[in-house]
Amino acid sequence: SGADTTIFINDTAFIGQKISNMPSVWHKLDGTQIASNTAGLYVSPQETTTYVVSHTLNGIFSADTVTVTVIDNLGMEETEKQRIELYPVPCEGDFNIQGQLLGGDVVQIIDVKGKLLEIRNVDSDTKMMQVDSNLPSGTYAVVIQDENKQEKFRSRVVVIK
Repeated sequence: SGADTTIFINDTAFIGQKISNMPSVWHKLDGTQIASNTAGLYVSPQETTTYVVSHTLNGIFSADTVTVTVIDNLGMEETEKQRIELYPVPCEGDFNIQGQLLGGDVVQIIDVKGKLLEIRNVDSDTKMMQVDSNLPSGTYAVVIQDENKQEKFRSRVVVIK
């Protein structure tokens, strides 16, 4: 059935195999059939969902599962209490953060797997910060914490090169 995968809400993932002539049947874990006569398919779940694929080959029945984990903004919600904007989105790697940034704030860039890639310190109060980065194409989280490590902003940035 392929590896478990993680997507953002409203995105699509291919699950299964790209093999022809494999008469498989796909169900959600609750038993709802979603496809038949296909070894793989595209899905767009709005919440974490486990899919079951079954087939009979040469008289031997087998079944397997694949789970698509759905996260919203890298597991984050954009904070409305702080008026901070991140632009342009998408970008080619360099982006701006505009809003009330204070000396002592920390800007973190995190990949989709939760790995911390970069940390930038805000040295003095400012209303705009340019972030020049060499990030490869992909989607990243930008998290800003205040000097007490309290989160004041979360958003995502998409890099297209």
